[in-house]
Amino acid sequence: MCDRQQSSLSCADSLAGEDPDLSSQEEEEEDYYADYYGNDEDILGAGGGEEDGATDASFQDDPEHYSFTCLSEEEAWNFLDMQVKDMSREIKEDQPIVRGILHHLHWDSGEARKRLCSGRHQLLVEAHLRPAPSDLPAEKRVACPVCLSPFSQSLSLECGHAFCYVCWKQYLKERIAAGSITGETPAVP
Repeated sequence: MCDRQQSSLSCADSLAGEDPDLSSQEEEEEDYYADYYGNDEDILGAGGGEEDGATDASFQDDPEHYSFTCLSEEEAWNFLDMQVKDMSREIKEDQPIVRGILHHLHWDSGEARKRLCSGRHQLLVEAHLRPAPSDLPAEKRVACPVCLSPFSQSLSLECGHAFCYVCWKQYLKERIAAGSITGETPAVP
């Protein structure tokens, strides 16, 4: 099928039925793009001498060129921490809350500022930093979910979890004694 002694066409070209002139046109196009965008030697600075200066100048004129630097892991963490601290001071919010907002919005601080101005509570709910308000009417809650005793007057959070006074008092005593009040609801069995 394919003969080693073919001189004008390669084995692959004869099988595909390609014209040798077409492949030379493709090579010319590849050379054109390589000249425009530079080659590996230009990019890596291996061209040497005067060519390096010319390469830098051609990259500056190229509208598709973008200069960047890679950050180490420590530098990246420091940059993110700095963003959190700056925004925390600006919007007067705790750093863990700001970090959660920025993480939720993929570290887009402009979007975070805009969303905080338009609907702070909704953003905090979307970022799972504040509980969503409960849709359950208060009169449906008749028993404490912790001790299961019926109650007429409950203490509830914004999320809608309601507990009897005795359970809330005990929960707060334990949290204060442990030194860790976080504003979380008691665990419901």
